[in-house]
Amino acid sequence: MKNIKIKLLVHSLIDDLENGRIVEGLPEVNDSEHDAEMKISDNAVCISYKEVGEGGTVYYDVLSKSDRVTVSRTGAINSCMVFSEGETRKSMYEIPPYKFDMEVVGKRVRSELSECGGRIDLRYSMKVGGAEKSAGMRIWILTD
Repeated sequence: MKNIKIKLLVHSLIDDLENGRIVEGLPEVNDSEHDAEMKISDNAVCISYKEVGEGGTVYYDVLSKSDRVTVSRTGAINSCMVFSEGETRKSMYEIPPYKFDMEVVGKRVRSELSECGGRIDLRYSMKVGGAEKSAGMRIWILTD
């Protein structure tokens, strides 16, 4: 297994949905930059960083052979979202002491990663506590 120090740039966008259609209004947009570590093995790439201000650690596990991306958060927010194109995955979204049912439908899941860096592109819809959202996340992985 190879460990590489990286810079992680994360851009996420969330829109409200009503009956499968985007509701008028501004989407929620978040851009962040993190120092991170990328571990590469024969069948997976694991990216982890400590998220500033959240008090927890965020893990991006990219299983490159199966076109599946798992995003796990621990700390102030606990969740595990599995993105697989065309599949619906159920899990929990927890902001202690509250827990919400979460459902994620992968619309587009792409990962192009190597020792030189790369990119993860996710488009999905999700339901958290009954509210439906359209979302996307683009992650750039930069090495020195």
